[in-house]
Amino acid sequence: MCDAVQFNLSDFTNSQTEQLQNFTTSDGLVTFRHKGKPQLIPFLFSHNLELVRWAGTYPLPLLEDGGMSHLRPKPVFIPAEFAITNGVRYKVAPSQIKGIIVKDRQGSLIYILVRPSSDYFHEMTKSEWEPVYNGEHLYHNALS
Repeated sequence: MCDAVQFNLSDFTNSQTEQLQNFTTSDGLVTFRHKGKPQLIPFLFSHNLELVRWAGTYPLPLLEDGGMSHLRPKPVFIPAEFAITNGVRYKVAPSQIKGIIVKDRQGSLIYILVRPSSDYFHEMTKSEWEPVYNGEHLYHNALS
């Protein structure tokens, strides 16, 4: 799974930067943790980063089998600089993590799409699942 994502502070607008002071580290990275409060994750919308509630991860195979179709998921991209899984930090950029956005009664939610881990990722993180990246696994059929 993906426990956290990190972005450069310079990726955010001035008003967002003021809101993100509690998320920022001394090295200029903003860390968003799934189990943190509030559970937020940035995603690209019209060339800008927007913050939405982070619902967790969702397996790509379930999405491809029609899971969540009743919620009409839409694809999103999460342009994180780094991600963290089981305490292991790894580079994401210049790739982007794929996700889906759905709506519930409280507003929008984002799930990071995951797939079964490669041997390398499993050895590195001890995780059974790894994020899906831009350019991998076309899932547009599941989002029709």
